[in-house]
Amino acid sequence: MKDAEAAPTPVEQDDIGQVAHDVGLTALGLRREDQFDQPDAVDEPIPELNLTPGAGDPLDALSKFYRDITRVPLLTEKQEIELAKRIEEGDSSALNHLIQSNLRLVVSIAKPHVGHGLDLLDLIQEGTFGLTRAAELFDYRKGYKFSTYATWWIRQSVTRGIADQGRTIRIPVHITEVIGKIKKTQRKLSQDFGREPTTEEVAMSVGMDAERVSLLLQRSRPAISLETPKNDEGLELKDIIPDPRQNVWRELESTLLKEDTMDLLARLDPESRDVVVRRYGLNGEPSETLDNISRTYGVSREHIHKIEDTALTRLEEIINTSPGLRAAFVDEE
Repeated sequence: MKDAEAAPTPVEQDDIGQVAHDVGLTALGLRREDQFDQPDAVDEPIPELNLTPGAGDPLDALSKFYRDITRVPLLTEKQEIELAKRIEEGDSSALNHLIQSNLRLVVSIAKPHVGHGLDLLDLIQEGTFGLTRAAELFDYRKGYKFSTYATWWIRQSVTRGIADQGRTIRIPVHITEVIGKIKKTQRKLSQDFGREPTTEEVAMSVGMDAERVSLLLQRSRPAISLETPKNDEGLELKDIIPDPRQNVWRELESTLLKEDTMDLLARLDPESRDVVVRRYGLNGEPSETLDNISRTYGVSREHIHKIEDTALTRLEEIINTSPGLRAAFVDEE
């Protein structure tokens, strides 16, 4: 019987660890002794990386980083499984191996987000945090490839980084993702129509109310500092405009969360949905006790409790397997 294909054995290598340090990835705890042996790099042209002007030294660091990560071969499915098993056993070198073998995926996901408030180096760092989380949580038993699973974590981490750091006013990450979907639809419709689409056309394509689409697009514009002089006398915007306290974002986030909750509950059977809605007061009414609901159905309290437990387990499964819903309901640290 042929031996199972094993992951490459970790040995010392200087380059990748040094470059990871250069681009600020030392937060991952990558150690030189955790690197693995690779053949000499083949000279290949470095793809043009669309950094913002004036990046200076970071461009050199990024170019070196890109060269070095391309020296790390992609893993086979068997190697991914072997590393995942070792990670479950607490093998940190296996975790680093899986991360390093997928850094190219981070770059490919981060690059389209340049110009949204963070430069490419920062986006790569944010994406690498997501990649690390994916490597820690990957369950090879579910049958999908690691890159498929990691893509959602990387994308969410990049989006969250933009929302948290790229603006003076923090936009909730879930709303940032909705805005991204709207803008992507705008660009596609512009290409299809040969003109700028109307708000109504965009709203129809994304399945949202036109008024909400308009509000999201207005609120997504870059913030202007209240310290910016308004005229030659030094009058500042903060002297004229009252502080909105971000109430609009909180209200909008609450509305979108309610819509997501209703969409989620719609996936349950009518009886389970009714029990969950009444137990947690999701219909705007006070939450009800198990005894009260059981009397309505003419069954035992334990029976209603079982329906509730089964429904909540089902909802958790739906959330965990749907990246969009996970972004809405789970605050990943």
